[in-house]
Amino acid sequence: MSNGLYLILIRLSIKGGDFTENKLLVFLEAIQQHNSMTKAAQSLFISQPYISCTIKSAETHFGTDILLPR
Repeated sequence: MSNGLYLILIRLSIKGGDFTENKLLVFLEAIQQHNSMTKAAQSLFISQPYISCTIKSAETHFGTDILLPR
């Protein structure tokens, strides 16, 4: 499954979700746009470890990997 498809599935699952879930969506969209977690963090003016921690928490919550290894 491609990262783009994961993004669509997550967008559908958190529609109208809380702030944390909406933040995850913003992070994933930035990662997809910049093709890099580091560049995504820079574009959002946050740290890369903060994005990583948020994604890891979401993976634990959803019970699956969100980002595929390259």
